[in-house]
Amino acid sequence: MANLLRYGFVRKQLSKQSSDHAENTRSPVRETVTDGQCATPSSSASGGDVSNNNEPSTKRKKSDDSLCSGSLTKDQKYDRLKRQRKFLEHWLEYDAETEAMFCKPCRDHPDVACKTSQLYKGTNHFKVDPLKTHEKTKEHISCMTRGPTRAREKTGPLEQVLANVTAKQHKSLTMLFNTAYGVLKSGRPFTDYEFVCSIQLKNNAELGENYLNRFACRRFLSSIAHVIRNRIKDDINSANFVSILGDGSTDAGILEQEIVYLRYVDPTECTPKTRQIDIVPLSTADSTGIFNALQTGLKTVDINFEDLKHQAESEKSTPKLVGVNFDGASVMMGQKSGVAKKITDIVPEAVVLHCVAHKLELAALDANKSAKYMVKFEDTIKGIFGFYHYSPKRRRELYEICAVLEEFGAHFSNVKQVRWLASKERAIKAIKQNLPAVAMHLQHSSDARAHGYYKEITSVMFLKHLYFMLDYLPLLATLSRAFQQENLLIMELPDHIECTTVALSALKTTPGKHMNMFCELYNPNTMKFGDVALSGRKPGPIDYTKDNDTLKIIDNTITYIGERFKNLKEEPLSLLQVMDFHKWPIYNEELGTFGNQEVHDLVHEKMKSCFTDADRECVNREWILLKMFIRPLRSNDLLDVYSGLLRMKNPALSHVLKLVELILAISPSTASCERGFSSMNNIKNHLRTQLTQESLSDQLHVVCEGPTLEDFNADTTIKHWLTSTSGSRHVHGHAKPQKNVENDQDAPDIIIDGIKK
Repeated sequence: MANLLRYGFVRKQLSKQSSDHAENTRSPVRETVTDGQCATPSSSASGGDVSNNNEPSTKRKKSDDSLCSGSLTKDQKYDRLKRQRKFLEHWLEYDAETEAMFCKPCRDHPDVACKTSQLYKGTNHFKVDPLKTHEKTKEHISCMTRGPTRAREKTGPLEQVLANVTAKQHKSLTMLFNTAYGVLKSGRPFTDYEFVCSIQLKNNAELGENYLNRFACRRFLSSIAHVIRNRIKDDINSANFVSILGDGSTDAGILEQEIVYLRYVDPTECTPKTRQIDIVPLSTADSTGIFNALQTGLKTVDINFEDLKHQAESEKSTPKLVGVNFDGASVMMGQKSGVAKKITDIVPEAVVLHCVAHKLELAALDANKSAKYMVKFEDTIKGIFGFYHYSPKRRRELYEICAVLEEFGAHFSNVKQVRWLASKERAIKAIKQNLPAVAMHLQHSSDARAHGYYKEITSVMFLKHLYFMLDYLPLLATLSRAFQQENLLIMELPDHIECTTVALSALKTTPGKHMNMFCELYNPNTMKFGDVALSGRKPGPIDYTKDNDTLKIIDNTITYIGERFKNLKEEPLSLLQVMDFHKWPIYNEELGTFGNQEVHDLVHEKMKSCFTDADRECVNREWILLKMFIRPLRSNDLLDVYSGLLRMKNPALSHVLKLVELILAISPSTASCERGFSSMNNIKNHLRTQLTQESLSDQLHVVCEGPTLEDFNADTTIKHWLTSTSGSRHVHGHAKPQKNVENDQDAPDIIIDGIKK
């Protein structure tokens, strides 16, 4: 019995009928035993099973009768009949509801305790030996060294965890999360986190002893990405309309990836936002595989294509799908079985758009292919790129010539099929800048290809097209950059296209800056272009206004741009142009009736299911009020005016502003997808080809959608990390059990002021 009392464990039982004894054999607590009652014999004082009395009820009753017969000694009668048996308030605690005992210090310090221990979970196996074993464990000793146990408060799991984190520990966690976020936001690998932590420890930063390796950085990444996704998910669920953007590419691990974006109107800023929600590996690269990948991406924000249907009276709070935007690949835009066709079969009202930036690239390619010499011109540029790019020796020789001529050696860029305009503009600028050095190097090179390139780049035809392209390409590049803006509105497209076509038309009659430079440098009499000797036959003077080569390129470009963007003049896109208030009439008589039919067709026919009956009834009346509000603001930017009206939330315009939000949510370009793939290539490069898909998705989410390092607040992510993920948290460190110096013969002597203690 002494051993049981030492461990805070004593049993007490009532004398009841034999059925009660059999039913309560394993209960550690009984009612108080009073005088005159009979009690069953207790267990031995040794470390045996305390929950005894496993004999049949008949034998137990007989034993009880013998106890009442007066055969017990005085101490035995006291021990059996009057002694109060209970759990002592030491470290064991008994829960009467579950009839289980548990260790109080371990439960009060779950961050240190062994959560797999039965005494942590609670057990009804009342034995002394497990108590002895548990008392000697390092986890229990660590919990006991943290001071007296505190009264357990009925708080939630978050409050319980945060209550055990001191201010110093929270500061260390904040520094660790900020370090991890800075590494992840820059697209760096997890090993850089270890390197940065080692530098901070060298500078005596208090980071603690734990979570300083790359595995901790990966766990931090999961919580950071989860918090960012939740914020985007809340914004999307608050929006009325969304558009889906998708594009495909191959990563450094030779895996086909489909990146998924959603465009919606931000509920706070009331501006269009294009957010990356997921990147999904393709099981197959056909339309079915891509469609399934889009569905998988939508699940990260808890929606699917069925939820995006235009059910006007539905009680669901999910937004409605109003647009899909892909590149022009047949697998995406095919009329019979393309991905866009599969989506419109589910949501017929969704507007299908071919990315306008891709369209412009295709129009420029078509126009240049229609000119005979442009094919040879482009092949020459690509050939010169390969000639120098793959030979360090040739590049070194070229840069030496540039140094002699006191010129800067520009890097030769290749002409790519994707982003053709930007790559070609860089390539021809490099050739123009290095022309004297390149011509000298090719002329004296022993390579057979060099002589062919020399004759070509010193011909009048090549130089004329080179300088013409320097005037022609910037006009298209300006339009391309406008099409790549994230906040581009569908009704702004016609103005951008018209400005470019007008500038191209002017180029037909008036030579640009570089073409004037060509005319100044070209001397047909001496057959020289500046200091460069020309090759080939001696041509006559060049009349720019009668040059059929350049005129044909300009005419074809204007024609192909018109063909590619003719859908802007077709419904429903043509109806959306009514929202461009820069083109509204000035006078009241014309303004009062302007756009009434277009708005009616949008709300009652083309986009009917996007609006409720109340919206359709009120939108025509509110359309007139909207024109009155905007008339004094028509000199301002379209997005600024409409975003301001949405932020005002004027109840008099609540229904027509829903139409405004719909138009702002339609995305004309997939440039965000291209930027996402650029970030993917920085993250999963040739040194990280084995990066898991989960890590790639999480880090890409941080890079694309996370706040800047200065704006990052670690508190929310720390709370999520402490409470949501599996495994224990070692924010308190790993405390080692303290030795008892008094009983340790090997303990070193303590010397204080030169005196051995």
